[in-house]
Amino acid sequence: MMQMALKHDLLEKGYLPENLPPTFVTTAIGANLAARNGWLTDGRHPVRSSPFNASKRGMTRREFSFVHPSTAHDLAQFVADREAELTHHFALSDFSLSKPVHDPDLDRAVTIASHSELESARLSRLARYRFVARTDISRFYHTIYTHSIPWAVHGRAAAKVDRNPASANCYANRLDLIVRAGQDGQTVGIPVGPDASRYVAEVIGTAIDQEFVRRGGHQNCDLIRHVDDVWIGADTHAAAEEALWRYREAIRFFELDINETKAAIYSDNFSFSDTWPTDIAAKFEFASNSLDRHIPERLRAALEHAFSLTSTNNDDGVLKYPCRRDHQGRQ
Repeated sequence: MMQMALKHDLLEKGYLPENLPPTFVTTAIGANLAARNGWLTDGRHPVRSSPFNASKRGMTRREFSFVHPSTAHDLAQFVADREAELTHHFALSDFSLSKPVHDPDLDRAVTIASHSELESARLSRLARYRFVARTDISRFYHTIYTHSIPWAVHGRAAAKVDRNPASANCYANRLDLIVRAGQDGQTVGIPVGPDASRYVAEVIGTAIDQEFVRRGGHQNCDLIRHVDDVWIGADTHAAAEEALWRYREAIRFFELDINETKAAIYSDNFSFSDTWPTDIAAKFEFASNSLDRHIPERLRAALEHAFSLTSTNNDDGVLKYPCRRDHQGRQ
């Protein structure tokens, strides 16, 4: 029953990227697909997703995927069938804050640690260190090598010997096939947007964390990873630099690379949390609780303040924050 619930939710609530307007739903097609049994992907007839781009934090845009129904079904089927094995795999990492959790009560099929939970973890685990290294994996979803998915679960040697999609020993071969067949046979990239992709990304992320430990990079430091964002705390600059180098090597083991433009080591200038959410929330609450005749001008001032912070921080996520608060409040 739990497997069926997860499959249904991945198709009915987690099919489309969450940044699409709420008028776009997959309730009907999701229910239809969830009722199907067996694999719809055989690899001989690859299909394509429909790409679209939308804004992301940092005043940039990102390409997302509306995957073909056969791809959506098989991704959901695989995750539901292998949820126990995937959960066991994710438990191998002590660093991750992005392990997918299925929650039937939420609007999406799965959840990961929220921004506030991430800030709290950074503060509690890294504040004692003098130096913090920060980096991320460059274009993570878009550059994952699909053949590295079975490497991540079963080891590179075993996966190269057994490439059978129906293999009982290397079951992640099936996931490799599903992803490749859903993008016209290409071996680079995974879909961006479907909740099932969170499982695929975390398979790779967990394996990178394990490779980092295997290389001894976890000694004399602590690390937090949230999807493809990484923070490393260390007592000395040399220790932070060495840990960052070893994590870079662990990433490259899976045919990926770090974003060199964002890799940096901080000391007294590292911020463990953003203060603007509290600042903006206070201004909007003040406006909302004012006398009726003052509300329009104070709401306008709060919005202008949000616009100003958006420009100063070069981050449109600041402006999206009050919009989300308003939408949640009206719900």
